[in-house]
Amino acid sequence: MHSEEEWKKSVEYVLENPDDFILQIFCAIHKDAVTTISENRFIPKEAFGNFGVYLINGKVEGFCTRWNESYLTCDESTWITPVGLSDKHIDILHFTGNNRKKVWDKVNDRAMMEYDFTGSYFRDKEYISLDSLILDKNKFDELKNAANSICSIFKKAQNLVLENINTFSDVLGINGLENIAKAKYTDSFLFLGRIDWCINNKGQWKLLEINSETPAGLVESIGISKIIQQELNIPYKNPNENMASMIKKEFFKILKDYSKKHPINNISILSGTYYEDWYNTSIIYNIVKDLPYNISMGNIYDVKVNNNNLYLYDNPLDTVFRYYPLDWFIHEGKTDILKAMEKNTLSVNPPHTIVTQTKAFLALIFELKQQGFFSKDENLIIEKYISETSFDAEKLNTTDICIKPLLEREGTGVLFGYEVFKEPEYNFIFQKREHIAPLDYDVYSTLHKEKKLLYPIIGTYITGDKFCGLYTRLGNLVTTNSCVYSPIFIKEDI
Repeated sequence: MHSEEEWKKSVEYVLENPDDFILQIFCAIHKDAVTTISENRFIPKEAFGNFGVYLINGKVEGFCTRWNESYLTCDESTWITPVGLSDKHIDILHFTGNNRKKVWDKVNDRAMMEYDFTGSYFRDKEYISLDSLILDKNKFDELKNAANSICSIFKKAQNLVLENINTFSDVLGINGLENIAKAKYTDSFLFLGRIDWCINNKGQWKLLEINSETPAGLVESIGISKIIQQELNIPYKNPNENMASMIKKEFFKILKDYSKKHPINNISILSGTYYEDWYNTSIIYNIVKDLPYNISMGNIYDVKVNNNNLYLYDNPLDTVFRYYPLDWFIHEGKTDILKAMEKNTLSVNPPHTIVTQTKAFLALIFELKQQGFFSKDENLIIEKYISETSFDAEKLNTTDICIKPLLEREGTGVLFGYEVFKEPEYNFIFQKREHIAPLDYDVYSTLHKEKKLLYPIIGTYITGDKFCGLYTRLGNLVTTNSCVYSPIFIKEDI
């Protein structure tokens, strides 16, 4: 841990000191996630634990855990926490071969050739990992069932909002989208979304947010996990094996619903020019392109509006799939496209999903629960699985909170309670901070390997209102686009 010069000074100190010393083999101490408190503010830290064992009459009778951000436990910077016991719910299947880079290159070559994937690196860091996460089947089944139950609850609340959209739009931060949101021509909860979960340090699944508009990670979950399983001969179950067929089925179902409003023939799969958006859009196109319609793919910035109809390269469009958030049309002044989608050219990812996209929707869920809107069983699901969220920080009964903007993505604008001394200037909600159970994970870059403490966020894809797959990212306490994708597999019961 020392430079050559620092090490020489340490040796000189020992040689010149009159006290006696011993030599002890260096131990690379495990770093863990822990919380400290300062002036009623909860501060998450990564620190090293020193576990003191109390012996009385030759028996272990107690423990004391001291934490420090450096290897050496110094009184001036040490804090103490209670000790608890927990079960490990996620295992890591490490790649153990001596040809890691060769295998990694082959996986990414296949991803590029088979799925147009160009996101293997984030800056100098490898985004795709060969180390897989293994989830116990019982834990997976619980997550799958919880996701399905949550969808039913969310759909019920979504319908209430749509029936009273003018009352709720300001609260949810979706002003200007009222008309298109309530122009509902399908009973599907959504076309394709992703609910993000964590496992907290009590081993509980907790829902953090939902992306019901433009969920990322499709190529990784459908394609790359399959490639890694094939190349590494992983013997566990792939939870995403039916994902593509379920997406195709729901796409077709929504088109059939839309055909009751007007005939559907010309469809375009639209995206912006950002590379990640493009390959996520491309995989949707490849899944649905053989359906009995005229389906094309294009750039959303090339779309034109004529008589409240959308056109792409002079071709009229009956329906579009947009890998482009609904609220962005307002921010970029494309309200004419919104009006066309409201009147004529319908969107396969239904505009009413903007209701669940806003993080204020989770705060609304808890307000509706308090008002008696949900059944007893629904209340139990909410209490058990959804991280408590509110418009009022005092209702959370803790200062260990996150502050989240309503419609940002990829962790943008998320703050912890200890970081904030005045209200942000954007619209936001408060959410209890979940103490996510971290993993020791090897992170590779173009220069070296580094072991880091990463926090897994497990996304459950939803199509219609049913679970269809998993997507796992590992990052810092707030997951941004600087993260690692790890394939996840299910360990069946023996």
